[in-house]
Amino acid sequence: MEKISAIYKITNTINGRTYVGRSKNVYKRWGRHREDAKFRRLPLYEDIRSFGIHNFAFSIIEECEPEMLDERELFYFKLINPEYNVVPPGENPMNNEFARSSYKKAYFTDEASRNRSEKLKERWANDKEYRDKMIKISSVPCSDEKKKAIAKAKKNKKRVAMHNLETREELHVFESVSEAVRYLRSSGYPKAGATPISNVCKGRWNKAYEHYWSFKETQTTIQ
Repeated sequence: MEKISAIYKITNTINGRTYVGRSKNVYKRWGRHREDAKFRRLPLYEDIRSFGIHNFAFSIIEECEPEMLDERELFYFKLINPEYNVVPPGENPMNNEFARSSYKKAYFTDEASRNRSEKLKERWANDKEYRDKMIKISSVPCSDEKKKAIAKAKKNKKRVAMHNLETREELHVFESVSEAVRYLRSSGYPKAGATPISNVCKGRWNKAYEHYWSFKETQTTIQ
């Protein structure tokens, strides 16, 4: 497929909400969005999972040279005011209060939770293909190899401590990196992940999410 540098828009054809983005290869980027929608927790991807990818339209707004992408993306962001963009173009989401508040407002209110629940119930009732797929997924047995891997991971699970970045004062201890990630995502860092925390604990990075991190003693499981 032809490589096109452009500004693009993704539109939810059910409720009209939009996302505006930029890429030096827009069709490859659209494919990346479709893959990310399978697991990432962002407003656009949450709705793709709830409404179905077939209810989202991808379109090119303007083709432009790569060096013009930043300028044109900001122009269309201000013009369209897309609901799914959690940060304005060019801003770091980890340091952006708009991103944190808009994400919480859109996805952690009672009303938002009810709306997603109703959409999923409606899809379950009316979409036999989706229903059969979910039943098949939930009924797949866990292989012995996977069970062993899970058991090994539990035995080797490491607690992780969150510290003040400047003083190194220990602020909180989590039972695992995953628990720390869940805490961060509920505390204004919707894109928090395990890798940055682990990199700090291993001495590769100096900080992650405005904190210093360290591993605590290894936990063992008594059988």
